[in-house]
Amino acid sequence: MWIFSLLFLYPTPAQTPLFTCRSSSIDRFRYLLPYEEMTGGVLMIPRQQFLRLNGFSNRFNGWGGEDDDLYMRMRTAGLPLQRRPPDVSRYRSLYHPPQDPSPNRYKILAEFESDGLSTADYRVESLQQFSCYTHIQVRFSSG
Repeated sequence: MWIFSLLFLYPTPAQTPLFTCRSSSIDRFRYLLPYEEMTGGVLMIPRQQFLRLNGFSNRFNGWGGEDDDLYMRMRTAGLPLQRRPPDVSRYRSLYHPPQDPSPNRYKILAEFESDGLSTADYRVESLQQFSCYTHIQVRFSSG
């Protein structure tokens, strides 16, 4: 099982962390889901499903779009999306300055199946195993 989480989100209450398939209750959005297709924040997905989807797109730069792209890949592949109830998937967002939106995100979303893991050009710089996670540092080519 792979878990993707934004670094500035943490579960509340802090003593009972529960990873969810989709974070559905974030303080920044007054604990309301901004739109039904939202898959950003925290995502838990089996490794084989992530590989089947060809992972995230490599074409997004800046804020926004990559999670919507992954949602469209899941929907097209017929993979079910599960959302935990808001009372057990509450997250707080640490303050962070707003980021510039990915400039071509809507154009890229229209071409959502054209890239991903199969087109990523990278090498693993380091890999550290911890009891609850694996930290992998990679270097992407500039090409």
